[in-house]
Amino acid sequence: MSSRSEQLGIDKAYLLRRIASLERGASASPRDRREVDEAQVLVESHAAPTLDLHQLSGKWRMLYTTARDVIPLVRANTLPSFLPQPLRVGPIFQEFDDRGGVRNVIEAEALLPPGRGTRLTFQVEARYQRRGPRSLGLRFVAAGVPHLEPSASLRAFLAPALAPRGWWTHRLLLAAQQAHIRVPLVPPPILDAFSAQQGEYLLSYLDDTMLIGRTKAGGGTFIFSREPDIGDRLLEQESRSLGPISQR
Repeated sequence: MSSRSEQLGIDKAYLLRRIASLERGASASPRDRREVDEAQVLVESHAAPTLDLHQLSGKWRMLYTTARDVIPLVRANTLPSFLPQPLRVGPIFQEFDDRGGVRNVIEAEALLPPGRGTRLTFQVEARYQRRGPRSLGLRFVAAGVPHLEPSASLRAFLAPALAPRGWWTHRLLLAAQQAHIRVPLVPPPILDAFSAQQGEYLLSYLDDTMLIGRTKAGGGTFIFSREPDIGDRLLEQESRSLGPISQR
């Protein structure tokens, strides 16, 4: 009989294989989503009763989502070739630090006008705190688009995926119009009274390599893998270039 750790490895490998061809959820059919959810539940059954926040710290790459606000982003790369391609969406990350900060980051390339693609990084900053054994409360703090003023079509794609609708979306779009500007998302006192909790995030599974989150706002699931830092990548590249160590 397999040990619990071995079974966890089997369940995680199956989940990763199941989502590998779904283009981060963009091409998932209803049947695909059901099968992914079943595989996801198997992994979640191994979750610790209480979230270890120390494991959360780091950079996480999004592998798959069902969130209604994010699916239009990942579908941008799957439009038929005869349709206008406003942007090409690259990696999507969440970055947590051990001081209660989190950044939602999208790397993209604007493709309008044709032939003049411009790379950009779009990000929203938030603060998080524990709300339950495996849930976090999120409070959005600021948004910015470093080094670029994106087009209207790009803003239309990006804004709903990273911040709440309404007043905060307006502030987010304002940030997107002003290169090098970091715009606060903290609402005025009259609005703050109605928004003590701007988002809730259930971390249904977390270990050193995989993060699965479920959100109430947007009604979606997210599956992430931990992104190795630059030191890890350089060490891995150096090891490959040296080849196997001979036995003496």
